[in-house]
Amino acid sequence: MEIVSFKDKISASINEKVTENFRIKNNTGTEKTYSLQLDNTLLSADHSAKLCYRNNCSDNVLQLTITVPAYSQSDAVSLEINGGLSESNSVVKINVADKTTNEINTKEVFFSVSTRKTQDILYSDNSLRISNFFPNPAIESATIDYSLPLNQKNAKIVIQSVLGSIVGEYELDPRRQQLNLNTDNFKAGVYFYTLVVDDEGLVTRKLIVKK
Repeated sequence: MEIVSFKDKISASINEKVTENFRIKNNTGTEKTYSLQLDNTLLSADHSAKLCYRNNCSDNVLQLTITVPAYSQSDAVSLEINGGLSESNSVVKINVADKTTNEINTKEVFFSVSTRKTQDILYSDNSLRISNFFPNPAIESATIDYSLPLNQKNAKIVIQSVLGSIVGEYELDPRRQQLNLNTDNFKAGVYFYTLVVDDEGLVTRKLIVKK
């Protein structure tokens, strides 16, 4: 059995509800029944989480039971987490058990809650998370928060003018978690910054510089 389309890092702002979907894949030639259990014991006290599947929802005691035909995937299972009232970093575990063989597949979700909103995220996947520049508009400086795997050697922010000329390239060091941009040398105006990973531009946003 496989757990597919699964995000192991989820972020939210305070009191925000976030839902992520995943599926259970049956790689065998026979129909399988799986038991899903959510473990909330490491989740911060004022946060909550639940699993939902076809309008059936679970907590850390109840289980979901789903049946998946041979060589097929289940419908989407939803993990719903509420950010609560305080900033924190915590973990939720999902245990998926094959009820025939008792094989268990456990996934951990690292859940971070901050006062900043999720739309402040420039890019996020299972291994890489980068915020937008803030503040924006910037007067003297702007900052990007990020988290990269240590083996990620080629990630950078490229800044261009509205005419498309490159005005700066800034490597993202995986040993650090923040890039500070000094905008004193930038003329007032509109710029565009692009996240480039392994020579591929993934996403572009606007940065405004004021004097």
